[in-house]
Amino acid sequence: MLSFLLLVLPIALVFFYLFNKESKFFVATLIGVLCAVVLCAFKVFFTYSHRLIPDSFSENFIYYLLNESCLPLCGVSLIFFLIIKDSIENKINLFFPLICAFYAIYLPYLVISRTTSVYSGYAIFIKPIVYLAMIVQCALSLRCIISSLKSKKIVFVAINIVLIVAYLIIPAIIESLYVMNMSFVEVILISAVYIIIPVVHKTLGVLRGKAV
Repeated sequence: MLSFLLLVLPIALVFFYLFNKESKFFVATLIGVLCAVVLCAFKVFFTYSHRLIPDSFSENFIYYLLNESCLPLCGVSLIFFLIIKDSIENKINLFFPLICAFYAIYLPYLVISRTTSVYSGYAIFIKPIVYLAMIVQCALSLRCIISSLKSKKIVFVAINIVLIVAYLIIPAIIESLYVMNMSFVEVILISAVYIIIPVVHKTLGVLRGKAV
């Protein structure tokens, strides 16, 4: 039952390594795994996993934003950028294996530790795809920002900054809608659009002959 949740992100990493076999990518993956293990261990020993869902969209939104999407991703990225001595461009190229490896451990931990009875279809099937889409789009947008800065295309820089912010925020919106039973139809529609955009972005990059 948990196979999809446990395998989606590792499989994404395997596909990534089919085209990127340099040792630096394995270093980024290892750091991502270590960060996830440390964070999960901290939560196991010093926090209480079970949470009562408040009847407040804003409270739930802030909780999921800080605990699942924005803060963990930004925190791991910051740690990596500080300890790795390399150019900004090379660090950004390592973003996907770093964050994908992190969430490959952290996301299943979140779902399993918070489930007291029956796993929901959302947590097992939709959530891992949503977070994979977040990682892919942020990686694509970061690369586009670097290339746009080089070519002085400021409009594209601004567009991709907005995309990154949106992709860090929207998973918390989707989760808040779901846990409050506000509208499952909205959850499905928002998730579908959220997932499709990185696919289109990647496809357009391939068609233009860009390795993004």
